[in-house]
This record gives sequence, C-alpha cells and structure tokens, in this order.
Amino acid sequence: MGPRPKTVTKKLRRRNEVVDPINLPDQDGRTTLVNATLSNIPTLVQLLLESHANINRQDKQGNTALICAAKKGYSKIAEILLDAKADVTLTNRQDQSAFDLCRSARIQSLLAKQTELSSEQEFKALEEKEKFASNCKAEGDKYFNMAITLTDEEVIIESIGEAIRFYKAAMHYEPEDPALRAAWKSAVDFRRRLSIISQRASNRSTQNDSEENTLELTLEGKVQR
Repeated sequence: MGPRPKTVTKKLRRRNEVVDPINLPDQDGRTTLVNATLSNIPTLVQLLLESHANINRQDKQGNTALICAAKKGYSKIAEILLDAKADVTLTNRQDQSAFDLCRSARIQSLLAKQTELSSEQEFKALEEKEKFASNCKAEGDKYFNMAITLTDEEVIIESIGEAIRFYKAAMHYEPEDPALRAAWKSAVDFRRRLSIISQRASNRSTQNDSEENTLELTLEGKVQR
C-alpha cells in the first residue's frame, strides 16, 4: 500500500499557516457552508454564518452557497443566506447567477427583492406564482388530511386524488421544494396502497360470491336427488 495522500489541513500545518476549518474547502472546493446547503440543513447553515463562515466563497465550479440553494429549491436556506447579505450578483463558471438557476417562484421572489434586474411587473408576477403555489400546497394538505382521517372509501379515494392534483399544481412553480415533493410522493404512495387494499377486498368478495354459488349448486343437486 502506498503512502496516504496529504490533506490540505496537514499541508497548511506543515507550512505553519493558520488553519480555518470552517472555510477550509474540500477536494471540490466546497466549504462546510456549501456542503450544509447542499444537504439542506438550515440550522447548520445559520450556525456556520454565526461562526463567520465565508458566505460568498465559491467552489471549483464557481458556485456559492446561495447559487446551490437556489438551484436545489431550498427556500429556507436561501432566505437565511439573503438575510445574511449573500451576494446575489455572483455567477459560476457557466456565467449563471442564483436567479438564472432558480426554478422556485418563492426563491426568485426573494432574489428579486435584492436586485434591480426585475421590473415591478415581473416582481408582482413572481409574488403571484409564489402565492398560488402556497395556496395549492395548503389545499393539498387539507385533502390529504381528509383522506387519512375519513372512513368512507369513495370519499377517501376522491380526497387523495384532489391532494395529488393540488400538489402537482404547486410543483409547477416549486418543482424542487423538498417538503412539497415529499408530500406529493406520500400522497401518491397512499393512493397506491389504497388501490392494492381495494383490489384485495374486491378479489375476496368475488371469491366469496363464487364459493356461495358453488355451495348453492351443490345443495340444489342434492335436493334434486
């Protein structure tokens, strides 16, 4: 086995340079702040910022924590970074800014407040999309709650169908939102399981009807004899 590669930390220590573990990049040039953003851990992002993490540090691809949050659709982290004055004008190696890569109406709206790139009309349109997505998510949650609390099978099937429909409508403007996608996947899985249970019940009912018919035919045969 050959010698183990020296880490950046060991090299810095050997040269008697100051080691800053918070802003120390990994092999991809990502700091702990960027990795915490990619892992969608808002509490850690907040803690790192309070510990003076370099908010605008770019990785080897030129991405900042804000660009990563915008691309992933992590609105909570994006809000934390913007409150901490993250630079919205920085671009990566592909000359793409956080706004360019963002598909979330919520985050686009937050970014628009920090830049003069959006007109008043565009800003209002973003706010309307954000509100629409939020309302659809709330309606989806309402119908999902009805589906898991009611007992009438027909109403349950109708309610879970409505929940999925509203979640999909919300995802049109928030396609990467983790909570929204999780809710949609849960609703789809619930409907799938409900379909399996209904099919099994139907099969049992058909089997019982068949057994009853067979029994009746047998009894009729005995009576005729």
